[in-house]
Amino acid sequence: MSIKCEKCGFTGELIYENFGKDKLIICPDCYSFKVECCDHKKSILRKYAVNGSFRVQNMCSSCFTLFGQFIKQSDLNMNEVKLLDKQIYDKWLNEQSEKYSKRYSQLIQTSQEKQKQEWFDKHNKYLSSMEWREKRDEVLKRDGYLCQACLKRRATQVHHISYRHWQNEPLYELISVCEECHEAITEIDRNTINDSLLKR
Repeated sequence: MSIKCEKCGFTGELIYENFGKDKLIICPDCYSFKVECCDHKKSILRKYAVNGSFRVQNMCSSCFTLFGQFIKQSDLNMNEVKLLDKQIYDKWLNEQSEKYSKRYSQLIQTSQEKQKQEWFDKHNKYLSSMEWREKRDEVLKRDGYLCQACLKRRATQVHHISYRHWQNEPLYELISVCEECHEAITEIDRNTINDSLLKR
């Protein structure tokens, strides 16, 4: 079934990954995702041993996790309730939880990296625009073509002090820099780019 991603507008098959009761629904284009918990619509009874006696609970037929209150055994034919190896179940449940946490963190990182790259692609396109070239020339003239970072070398480029007003920046948020200083500053910016910038 074709579904539209709420974040990037991608329309097509989304990726579904199950981890016990938790399901990750992932966009294959932007890697944004949401978490859905199983609604346990269908279930079967399972019994397991605890300290020499049995406990009975519902097990979801879809996600295979135990849920809900303990079932009153006097209302049941215990011979008809299948036995669950609780040790194996608990091990499986822990494995699902660990896999979920690892995948969740991986998706967060991948999504952030993709957003970051998309922003820089837009930024590089903006730097090729006539609007930016005009601002660049005005700032270089204002600063007398002197690098404002080292105050030694001739400035040939312009750097954003802030990206708060990106694409509509006032000239006081721009300074003239030489190529050497600009490369060093840009590298710092790429490593410390903040969340508000990524969400633009």
